[in-house]
This record gives sequence, structure tokens and C-alpha cells, in this order.
Amino acid sequence: MSLLLFLGIQVLGATVHRGLLARCGGGWFLHVLRLPGNFLHEASHAVAFLATGYTVTGFSVSLVDPAGRGHVQPGPAWFPWTRPWIAGLVSPVAPALVGLAVLAWMHAELAPGSVSLSSLDAWVPPLARLQAAPVLWLVLAITTPIVAEASPSDVDLRIWRGPALVVGALLAGAWALGHWFWPPLGDALAVAWRTLDRATTPHLARALVVSVWGALAWVGPAWAISAIRARWATAAASTVRGRRGRR
Repeated sequence: MSLLLFLGIQVLGATVHRGLLARCGGGWFLHVLRLPGNFLHEASHAVAFLATGYTVTGFSVSLVDPAGRGHVQPGPAWFPWTRPWIAGLVSPVAPALVGLAVLAWMHAELAPGSVSLSSLDAWVPPLARLQAAPVLWLVLAITTPIVAEASPSDVDLRIWRGPALVVGALLAGAWALGHWFWPPLGDALAVAWRTLDRATTPHLARALVVSVWGALAWVGPAWAISAIRARWATAAASTVRGRRGRR
């Protein structure tokens, strides 16, 4: 269940949330809208590099990055026994893990208590709590940028592909060994997976719900901004045609 929730949030962020932001426009305005999520994305990379034994010598967000992406530049290792493949395994997925943790915290603040995806209460935003604490509207406002930036970028995936294949092959080998030759190992892996699934599913459910809330909250503003931009573009084109006609 936890794996399906994780993939669902990633797909939602890469399609719906990024589409909503793109509908609002491009250039510096889009980078301003992306700023909360992009800062969290790059900060997650920086923390991951530091945690895996490397220094950070450069940091920028998309708003000030000439390439419009944002980046983190790792520096020399501060821990003598670290290895590049460790950072290559942890850093690319750090934005997804940190982003999901922030989304789960947002839902816990908006709707304290347990959450069940089969309950209607889980999917109805707590309007009474929003009225009592208007600052929580800001939480919903920054949800879409966070979800949109929680997915690994193409650069992250290229870096992560090699170490992930190695670790995946090792886990697959361990599973095959435990399944066919050494049952105690298979039992230990099954227990570890069930424990991880039970521990993460409630938090991922919270992240999914608040992701949906954020998308719904952005539909109206994204449509309005898109309509205003279209009207401005039409007016500007009419002005240009009028000036050319008078010449």
C-alpha cells in the first residue's frame, strides 16, 4: 500500500501540480510560484550531501539560477570514509522523502488525529479549522509547489540510476536467496517490509490527501491567472496592430 501511495503522489505532482503551475505563466513569475517547493527541493539535496559526508560549496534556487532549475554543488568530503555512491543513492531521492514528510505534517496540522482513505472525513478539508486559523490557508497555497517539486528531476534520476540498480540487484539477490535457499533470511526481509509498510502508510495517506486538497485549491487561481494573461496578451497584440495601422 505504501508503494502505491508513494507512486500516486509522484504522478500527481509530475502531472496535475506541475500543469497547474505551468498554466499560471512562465518566466520569473513561474519561478516565484515554484519558490517554496524549489527551495525545499534544493535544501533537501544539500542536507543529503552533508549527511552522507560531503560539504556543499554552491546553492541556488530556480529564481536566481541562469538555467532556471536551481542546483546544489557538492564539495570535498568532510567524512574520510564516505563514498560517492552513498551520496548518489541518498541525495536524488531526498526531495521526495522530505517533501512527503512536509505534506504529512501539513495534514496533521490541518486535521489532527488518524486518517483513513476510506473515510469521507479524510477527503473533506477541515473548513472549521481553516476559519479558526487563517494562516493554514497559506499551508494549502504552498502545497502545489511542494508536490510539484517533490518528484526527482531528470538530473536526479540520472545520478540515482546507477547506485539504485546496484542496491536493487542486491535486494533482489537477498530475496531470491531467502526464498529458495535460506528461509530465515526471507522471513526477516518480509518482516522488515511489513514493518516499513505499516510505519509509512499513514503518513503517505496524509501526504496524498493534502496533495489533492492543494490541487483543488489551485484550480481557481490557476484558471483566473491564465485568463488574465490571455486578456493581457490580446490587448497587447491589439495595441501593436493599432500602432502598425497608423504608420
